[in-house]
Amino acid sequence: MNGRSDRSPPPPATDPEVELAFPGLHRRILTIVSSWPRGLILDAAAGNGILSRNLRELGFRVVGSDLQPRPSAASAGGFFVSDLNRGLAFPAAVFDACVSLETIEHLENPWHFLREVSRVLKPGGRLILSTPNLDYLTCKICFLLQGSFYPFFGEWQYRVIGHLTPLSRYYLARILERSGFEVEQVAYNRFRIPFLKIASPFEAPVFGESLIVSARKTSGPRT
Repeated sequence: MNGRSDRSPPPPATDPEVELAFPGLHRRILTIVSSWPRGLILDAAAGNGILSRNLRELGFRVVGSDLQPRPSAASAGGFFVSDLNRGLAFPAAVFDACVSLETIEHLENPWHFLREVSRVLKPGGRLILSTPNLDYLTCKICFLLQGSFYPFFGEWQYRVIGHLTPLSRYYLARILERSGFEVEQVAYNRFRIPFLKIASPFEAPVFGESLIVSARKTSGPRT
């Protein structure tokens, strides 16, 4: 299907086993992606496959990829095992778009990953990714006092859930530019006041938990 769809994004998943990312992240992503022309989209890494399912409901043809798929993701079809630290097991210029949520911070080499995404996207292809927001107020305070990006990149997050690589908004934009992308939109999943655990009355990067960046491929990676 070419062109745009007037279908609304599916309702947000609330079960922790259904939506593994930050609360509200999938809905924010789907709202942005719903305006994209329909085509073949790569979900890297697909996890339990819930985002892939929602993308199909929006009219996209979806291929999922992950290191160790859950049965629910693999059973949906169109799934390939890939180690994103090594590369993407696809030919060049095959996908119209790519989504990658809460993944890049788990990788040893985000530069290599984004060059690979650029390689498998067609010219003009779209990318949307998310990663923990280092501008979150708690992160800023902890970095000032302790030199760490807690609560997203503390010792527990490193050893247990594998958060290896913190990426600021500006550093991520630099990697994207060198990988052949132009940033089109920066957004956040939801806005909460740290410590108080309540919604912020206004949107500001210091209250956003997850950084969302949407970009378009404008060239090949620069060496």
